[in-house]
Amino acid sequence: MDSLHSDAGGKEGVLKAKILIVGAALSALIEFLRSEKVMTHLKWEKFRLPEHWDDFLYAGNGFVPKILGTPLKDLSIRWDSSIVMFATGGLMGTKVGCSLLVGALFNYCFLVPWAISGGLIAEPTWKGINMWLLWGALP
Repeated sequence: MDSLHSDAGGKEGVLKAKILIVGAALSALIEFLRSEKVMTHLKWEKFRLPEHWDDFLYAGNGFVPKILGTPLKDLSIRWDSSIVMFATGGLMGTKVGCSLLVGALFNYCFLVPWAISGGLIAEPTWKGINMWLLWGALP
C-alpha cells in the first residue's frame, strides 16, 4: 500500500499492483487446471495439469529414481505444478528461502533415506517421514 503512494503519481506502486494481479490470475488459472474434480465436471480432462510435474517423467518410461532403494515419490521429493510456493519464497526472501531449501534437501535426501534403510522410519509415507522429521525441528 505504501508503494502506491510513495512516488509522484504512484507509477511504481501501480506497476507492482498490476504484477500482483497478473501473478494471482496466473496462479488461479494453474490451480483451476490442476483440479481433477472441476476438469472432469467440465469434461476437459485432456487439459488437466498433473499435481506434480514428475508424473510426466515416470508415466511412460518406467524409470523411477531412488535414494538408497527408496523412490523419490515415497520420500516426498516431488516437483509441484503449483506456482504458489514461488510467491511464498518471494515473500520470505532469499536468505530464508535458501535456508529452507538446504534444510529440506539435507533432511529428505540424506537423513530420511538413511533412517529408512536403518529401520528408524517404519514406513516410507509422508506421515511416517514427517512424524520422524518433526522432532529434529524442536529445540
